[in-house]
Amino acid sequence: MSPERTAWIFACACVGCGALSSKYVQDAPAEAPPSNENAIAYCREAAKHPPDRRPPTPIVPPKVRKEVRAIYPPAALRERREGAVTLKVLIDARGDVSKAEIAASAAPDLDATALDAVKQFWFWPACLGTGEPVPAHILYVYRFVVPNRQTPTGAAPVSN
Repeated sequence: MSPERTAWIFACACVGCGALSSKYVQDAPAEAPPSNENAIAYCREAAKHPPDRRPPTPIVPPKVRKEVRAIYPPAALRERREGAVTLKVLIDARGDVSKAEIAASAAPDLDATALDAVKQFWFWPACLGTGEPVPAHILYVYRFVVPNRQTPTGAAPVSN
């Protein structure tokens, strides 16, 4: 399938707060990488239950089967640096990440850890409305947010 016919999906993950949100990409239990037969069976089943809003060429978007969380770089965490790394990811018709690159940088160390993590993802592939698995591009955003410091257990708030 030509690159012009691949789908574009947008997903967002928050490192530090642990959230993954997207209208199209959802968490799923970790499983072995899909075989081509599994991908075809998945696409045929997904075609029976299309998304509420379909693009002009009916596409069932890819879904995350296994998410690998990016590790907050220790130096960035110590320095309380935050940022968002946008990654352009190509998912092949089997659901494997075949290519990933930085679309918008936050900082070199944040970019590297986000890129390493997304390359380990597994997806259910995108599918045409006919049930045929197809390659798809997604934009995936890792947001690095320093976790809030909490009052230590047993410590009382200071009052005047």
